Amino acid sequence: MLGAMLGAHSACIATPESQFKTDALARRDMPVPLDIRDTLEYMVAHYRFVGWQTPVDLGAAEASGALTSYRAAVEWLVRLYATLHGKGGAAVWIDHSPENFRDAAALMEQFPDCRMIHIVRDGRAVAASIMHLPWGPNTPLATARFWMESLAFPLAAEARWGPGVVMQVKYEDLVREPEAQLRRLCEHVGVPFEPALLKADGFTPSYTKKVHQLVGTPPTISRVDAWRTDLSPRAVERFEFRAGGLLKVLGYEPSFAVPRNPTFWQNVAEGLTEFAKSRLNRRRRPRRLARELGLPPGINPLRPKGRVTTPA
Repeated sequence: MLGAMLGAHSACIATPESQFKTDALARRDMPVPLDIRDTLEYMVAHYRFVGWQTPVDLGAAEASGALTSYRAAVEWLVRLYATLHGKGGAAVWIDHSPENFRDAAALMEQFPDCRMIHIVRDGRAVAASIMHLPWGPNTPLATARFWMESLAFPLAAEARWGPGVVMQVKYEDLVREPEAQLRRLCEHVGVPFEPALLKADGFTPSYTKKVHQLVGTPPTISRVDAWRTDLSPRAVERFEFRAGGLLKVLGYEPSFAVPRNPTFWQNVAEGLTEFAKSRLNRRRRPRRLARELGLPPGINPLRPKGRVTTPA
């Protein structure tokens, strides 16, 4: 949602997730010193870049200056995507990969002038949103753990680099008062506010469309408290039993003053559910990704190391 908002700015281009950029730096077989051509070839073959659906002429890379550094190679790919989508003059890249805060130290080394935005959402709303998806946790207790662990890196980044580099914004504030929050975020990014940002149509996923069906449309206030009806009272209580303390720290009021400890058999049932669903989702994921990316049958986009082979 936030990527679609900022991506609507005339000076910004929002791309699909780009885990290839940091995966390329974390390879066990990564050449030392870094071989830029090899790194560029790795990124182009990564299933996440395949999802960008952007043709690449590797023969033109050297003439374009893409082989002078890792940063130049990444920015060349971003410019190709921007040009393909009619924003070749964009000066700011909006990258909403979920792993960016996990890899913040590496990104800061490569892009020292970057700015990061930490968008925080009520963990119970997060649980209602993701427990039915074909990835991630599947039960209230597991989702609470996932939410708390996901917050660890961005909160650490806020403490490490401060608000001048890492700005926090509440999802709820962004939905309720979008213009005020977007003006604040534009100042952080270094671009003037434009009314077009309120349309939130600056990015539409080219795949995983079912999961991201609301992306590309303005946010609705009803989504803020939808978790109250989407989750059962017992599911809310189990979530708050594990994560209620962090909810309070972040300014969210728990529904239960003293949530009950899950019983032994409830823990067993949740554990078995989580185990079964997570294994099933892992087995289905390669086929689902290949189908969404439009790859030929039998190709696993996750092996080896995310590389894929597509027809010429």
